[in-house]
Amino acid sequence: MKMKRTVCIILLSLIAGLGVRDVHTQTATVIPPCRIGQQAPAIGFWTWAANAQVKVYIVSTDFKTQEIPYLLTALQNWNNASDATGSGVKFVYEGDTKQQLSCDNCLTVMRDEVNLGLLDCYTCKKKSTLMNQFKAMNVPNDMAVPTACDIAQVREAYKELKVRVRPSPPNRIDEGEEPVDDDTPIIIPKP
Repeated sequence: MKMKRTVCIILLSLIAGLGVRDVHTQTATVIPPCRIGQQAPAIGFWTWAANAQVKVYIVSTDFKTQEIPYLLTALQNWNNASDATGSGVKFVYEGDTKQQLSCDNCLTVMRDEVNLGLLDCYTCKKKSTLMNQFKAMNVPNDMAVPTACDIAQVREAYKELKVRVRPSPPNRIDEGEEPVDDDTPIIIPKP
C-alpha cells in the first residue's frame, strides 16, 4: 500500500514537472532588422515633442470632399501606432482652414504627407515603408498604415529625443556671485 502511494506520488510529480516545464516556454518573436534605405526611411531632423497632442487642420480647398476621410484615416493610423513607436504623439483633427497655420503643436495638412520625422525613401523596397516614392503626382502608393520598419524608425527617433532633450530646470533665481576685483593684465598685441 505504501509502495503504491509512493509510486503514485512520484508519477504525479513527474507528470506535473513535465507540464510545468512547458508552461513558460514561448517562441521568441524575432523581428528582422530594418535596413535604412531598403526597408526603412532615415530619421529626419525634426520630430514632434514626446506625448504631444497635435492639432490638425486641413486646407480643404486642396482636397476633394471624398478625400478628407482618407486623410483622417491616415491620422488615426499614426495614432494607433503611437504606443508602439514610443512617441506618445496623438493627432487631433480640429477642422478645415483656408491657409497654412503657424501655432504651437499645430499641423496644417496640404497636398503632402503626415509623418513623425521620417524622410522620404526613394531607394526602399516597394511596400516596405509609408515613405516610399510615389509613382506619379496624386497617385497613392497603396500603403495605408505604418509598417513595422516605420514604427521601429520612429521609436529610434524618440529614444534619441529622450536622450538629447531634457526637461527645463525648475524656476530658480540665480543669486549669482559677488563681484571680485580682477587684476588680470590685459595684453594688446602689437600690429
